Amino acid sequence: MHIIYGHINAIIERLLLSNLRVYAMMLRYCFDNYIKFTPSASSLEYYQDELNVNGPFLLPVPASRLLEKLLEQRPNLISKEELLLSVWECYGMKGSMHNLAHYTMILRKAFDSMGLDERVIVTVHGKGLMINPLLEITLSEDKEPEDNLAVNDDGSKNHGFD
Repeated sequence: MHIIYGHINAIIERLLLSNLRVYAMMLRYCFDNYIKFTPSASSLEYYQDELNVNGPFLLPVPASRLLEKLLEQRPNLISKEELLLSVWECYGMKGSMHNLAHYTMILRKAFDSMGLDERVIVTVHGKGLMINPLLEITLSEDKEPEDNLAVNDDGSKNHGFD
């Protein structure tokens, strides 16, 4: 048993010391070419002339999951029951209509504070929610930011090409 743990520890140590770098792909949704939503960071960012104006607006995790679910299913209407299940219950939490209304309001206020005049989230009373089909929304995949790159022993950034 002791020999097995020694081998496992040696393998782990080699992996930690190696220069291998795995890049995570980050999905980003862009609303009308100036508001970017990054689900993995639970953030909204406002851009003006390609520059981030105020830094990220961090969303509560349930609000981020709600927005991501709505974007994944656009332009379809999603029932409130399905949203409760996918945003809360699948994560071991108890969702309620009050939770759904609360986090929908947080998202609307966030978009409004960034100047998106059009209603991003549309409520179809008695049925559910959907993303406004008139909005221009694009999806992109980016490598994780260079700030998150591992640093080599000599202080240089590890770009994962070695």
